[in-house]
Amino acid sequence: MNLKKAIWGIPVLVSLLFSACEQEQTALNIDSISGQAIIKGRIIYKSGEVQNGNYVNEIWNPAAGQTVYAYLSNADLTGNATAVGETSYSAVIDASGDYTLTLPATTAGVTVRLELTTFEGTYSEAEGINATSGTIQYKTLTGYYQAPTNTLTIKNAMTYIEDCNTYTFTDRTVINDITVTTTDYVKVSGKLTYTAESRSADSLTISTVKKPAVGQKILVTKGTTLYSAVSQSVTVGEDNIAIYEVYLPVDGASETATIYLEPVSYEGSYINYILTGGKYATSTTLSGKYTWDGWNGTQTVTLEKGFPTYITSALNYTFTSYPDYAQ
Repeated sequence: MNLKKAIWGIPVLVSLLFSACEQEQTALNIDSISGQAIIKGRIIYKSGEVQNGNYVNEIWNPAAGQTVYAYLSNADLTGNATAVGETSYSAVIDASGDYTLTLPATTAGVTVRLELTTFEGTYSEAEGINATSGTIQYKTLTGYYQAPTNTLTIKNAMTYIEDCNTYTFTDRTVINDITVTTTDYVKVSGKLTYTAESRSADSLTISTVKKPAVGQKILVTKGTTLYSAVSQSVTVGEDNIAIYEVYLPVDGASETATIYLEPVSYEGSYINYILTGGKYATSTTLSGKYTWDGWNGTQTVTLEKGFPTYITSALNYTFTSYPDYAQ
């Protein structure tokens, strides 16, 4: 069954704007459009490579379980050039990689934008051949699969075939983790947080707080070399914090160095509290992306053998919600 709803921007818009848009959408009366068009397609993705005798074959899979979203221009649907926003429909890709979207359409034509959900996954990549056994060696990469956006115009009583759209893989592990504990290296550590909302005990006020970003990756550059670390949960007094630790080489007994730190973005959820009747009595959970805010990334540190270095300025993520059709 196709799912339909109105699209009016990101979910964190004020309630007054939501109210106005909902009234406007009702006035459009999309359900009264009798014409229909059908879009059919197949979505696949390459998940790696596999040995076949002396050759390497590609591994292709149907993108089963992913969602195809269709966003239709309200101006085209109603014939009113001043009508704003979009109406969305969706379909889940089946086990064969196929999907079908049945959409309202007019004889004049309706602009449709097709988008696919992004998903996490692994990719098996051929790395080289073992000279002794003749077998191919592989490495498993971790990352995400993403598909391009496609736009087309549909008309009443027509079927459109979007043949074999494909996902592409982006590797998140191209940087090799380097963790060493010899006396030629100095441990550098710091705190990693993310911005969140906190509701007072009486639900009358909302404050912005920083919470520990546990399990997230930091890339550290010293000179021309990249290192990495993953934040871990540490208890300090009554507080739980997230600490990253990276070991950097030191020239001589001590060295003053400029390093560059960059937390890697990640997908997650955010609790957004809603003001109702003078209190923040309810909340909604948003889906989106946490991205480093850009602060405190350049640090001048003293690296001295035998003594760890602690960076007092925390690195912090901020949240950006996905559009409401992706929630």
